[in-house]
Amino acid sequence: MLSKRIAWLFFVLLVNSFLLAQTNSSLKSIQKLVDEYLAPFQKYDLFSGTILIVKNGKTLVNKGYGYANYQHKVKNSPSTKFRMASLSKMFTHLAILQLAEKGGLHLNDKIEKYLPDFPNGDKITIQHLIDHSSGIPHLNNFPQYDQIAKEHYTVEEVITLFKDKPLDFNPGEKKTYSNSGYVLLVFIIEKVSGSSYAKYLEENIFQPAGMKNSGHDSGTQLIENMADGYMMNLEGKGLQKPLYYDPSIKIGGGSLYSTTEDLFLFSKAYQEGKLSKTTKPLYNQGTFGKSPGYNSLIWQYEGIFIALLSNNYSTPIRQVAWELSNMMLDKEYKIIDIKEDLFIMPEELAQYEGHYKIEDDIETIEMVNNVLIEYENGDKWRGCRLIPLGQDNFYDTCYLEKLTFTREKESGKIIGFEWESGDKAIRIEKTIKND
Repeated sequence: MLSKRIAWLFFVLLVNSFLLAQTNSSLKSIQKLVDEYLAPFQKYDLFSGTILIVKNGKTLVNKGYGYANYQHKVKNSPSTKFRMASLSKMFTHLAILQLAEKGGLHLNDKIEKYLPDFPNGDKITIQHLIDHSSGIPHLNNFPQYDQIAKEHYTVEEVITLFKDKPLDFNPGEKKTYSNSGYVLLVFIIEKVSGSSYAKYLEENIFQPAGMKNSGHDSGTQLIENMADGYMMNLEGKGLQKPLYYDPSIKIGGGSLYSTTEDLFLFSKAYQEGKLSKTTKPLYNQGTFGKSPGYNSLIWQYEGIFIALLSNNYSTPIRQVAWELSNMMLDKEYKIIDIKEDLFIMPEELAQYEGHYKIEDDIETIEMVNNVLIEYENGDKWRGCRLIPLGQDNFYDTCYLEKLTFTREKESGKIIGFEWESGDKAIRIEKTIKND
């Protein structure tokens, strides 16, 4: 009898060892696919950061890529912290929901209840602030924003920057993205709770969710394991430091930092009802953020959870998440298809320079140190590189698509371009001549 038990135990151990070996082999195979997919992004300075992929509760990928600090060659790892830009908004939103559940406020409260002297405060509700329907102008759109963003502010001081600006539209009339509204939400959170924004989140969200590597970046404290931010080099190939800003101006809407592992803990705790009485999604399929030097994303799709944090402003983060989720679901996915990276003479590259109108946007293409740079609406900080594939053909690293310039038949002059998008071509016919 004893020998039969020993034989059965040996059989169970053998089966478990075989299954574990199969699992490890499968995980290595998935990791290899992800590494191969990301290799060209790293080659062309389009990604550095960390990725966490979980499928039906099982971790498939949890890895860092590139450097948290390129000057000192400090590598990114799952414990690296990143500014998470507009992902911060869902934490501010949740804080408001928690206070509403405790009876401290109501979502339909007019904000004059908390800011008596705020213009139109008798028309704007807390819900308007949450869903970007207040009409309060987006602070980031102010002409002098790049300059004022360099200063350090209190919450009240940030509010004075937009308080007296006229509304873009009547409250509730439509929705237009506005960081300004989330600054006001922070003011309300602090007034109702009696705590600072940072302390409230720590005690009511981060600690209950087990998030030990997340917090509010005041712009003055030292944060251990924090990644430095980078962007495409505006002088050509490689990376450079991004436009400097003090995170105090982004409080509520973009001032938090985290890790990919903490973002998963947050998602899990919220869905399990540990952070709120409601588990109604704080976002739809995914939500993302972008601020100078950083990109962030949470993505949930058909049992796939992806947290992606990048310290590269040029990362096409939504496209990457979509292709990775397809990969995890054994669906067709698209990789960067660059078969050539040619040197083209400067005089030939110069012919592609110009302003191209795309609906209400202006795409500008200009040459910098023998490299074509593309950027939108005059914002060079959002620029990306066009990689030459041949005459009139380039790979557009903004959209991960092939771009082909079109010419006038008689003169041969460039009159526009078109993007390849799957089996479709997006044609940009109208061009605006250079000044």
